[in-house]
Amino acid sequence: MCVPTTTHLWFSGLWLALCYVWIIIHCALGVVAWILERRVRRAETDLREIEDPDVVSRWGQVSQLSGFRSLSGVQGEGLTPTEIKELPCSIIPPKDEECDCSESCECAICITDMKSGDTMRLLPNCGHSFHKSCIDLWLLRRADCPLCKRSVRKEVIL
Repeated sequence: MCVPTTTHLWFSGLWLALCYVWIIIHCALGVVAWILERRVRRAETDLREIEDPDVVSRWGQVSQLSGFRSLSGVQGEGLTPTEIKELPCSIIPPKDEECDCSESCECAICITDMKSGDTMRLLPNCGHSFHKSCIDLWLLRRADCPLCKRSVRKEVIL
């Protein structure tokens, strides 16, 4: 009379298995949340490194992300902030001097004319020029030129 029936044993075993499955699911969700939060914090750190007054005046404060949904685009394929800072940039001279832009003095990212005093970045492998604040945000996500898709990374010769 003290021993439970077979139905009670099966029910207890099923209940115990469901509890362990529930614990495993919650642990997996915790790990995914931790990974996503780490990606957001890393992206915010990268954005903070390239955020300067020019970026803030053109695009606003970009280093405050609202969550992992703000991480649009492919992550991990872009340049690091250090690599971006090593690319050449210059200030556009006054109108009486000649502009160094390749074809026209228009930034293809923001579709506005480059004015004297704006800081522009010239991509080394293709020669296309953009506003520094525009191309820096692009290069964090992708390591190619937005116009010709040529790689911006320095080519290593063996």
